[in-house]
Amino acid sequence: LENVDASSEKFADVYAEDSELSLGGEFKTAIVHCIHEQVQIYQKSLFRVGHPQMFKSTTCSFLPSLASGTRAMDQVKSFTPLLNYL
Repeated sequence: LENVDASSEKFADVYAEDSELSLGGEFKTAIVHCIHEQVQIYQKSLFRVGHPQMFKSTTCSFLPSLASGTRAMDQVKSFTPLLNYL
């Protein structure tokens, strides 16, 4: 995660070309997507447990927890859909 030279795209290229499986180009995209997804899940889990080495660039990308899931009654009318008949 901290290696700026690491590239999931380069890994997928090498893996697909050097593999004895003869993987096509569509598999490169799937491999890259899977790697990106795993890295994001790992970073999110570090953030959730409050890991002290959490990267500052990713800390701001997570939204804070909700304090309440409902609006105050005086705000409800402002956020209610309005249906106009023609």
